[in-house]
Amino acid sequence: MHKKVLLLCLAFFISLFYFQINISANFIGNNINSKIVNPYELPNAPIWMKKKIVNRVILKNKFIGYTSYPNVWSKAAGYTISGGRNLTGGTSFNWKTMTVNVSFSYTTSGTTHFKANSKRASRLQARANVKIIKWKQKVFFPSLHKIKTVRGKNITHTTPTISVIYKK
Repeated sequence: MHKKVLLLCLAFFISLFYFQINISANFIGNNINSKIVNPYELPNAPIWMKKKIVNRVILKNKFIGYTSYPNVWSKAAGYTISGGRNLTGGTSFNWKTMTVNVSFSYTTSGTTHFKANSKRASRLQARANVKIIKWKQKVFFPSLHKIKTVRGKNITHTTPTISVIYKK
């Protein structure tokens, strides 16, 4: 509550004065002259506060999709991926109250062979450690005297591991 009152007071005092921002630079022969910025010209220029991490989790060895090759289940003795081939894929899954979308791209450096049981239907899958960071950030709009909270998520994953998976 104190932060909100402090920010509202700050906005009031900021709105009383003009700001002069002196910018001078010499970048590859171009001069940028001083410029006066009137805060009333930018009525909703937001002031972003520091991001706060709400939740951070790492899902270990998570299935992140089937590979683009082979794109069907088959009873093969194995799969050979030639060097330089790009395998792509992705999936969506639910984690707690959110849907997580993950995609991947994996390029083989040399020819790789994956052995499989020819009596069972199989295909190639990708697994990786998926890192989910949920965050929130307060944004202050001086001219509106309002504070809003923006929420978001960052999803990353480690380099995928390709392996054979069998149909159940």
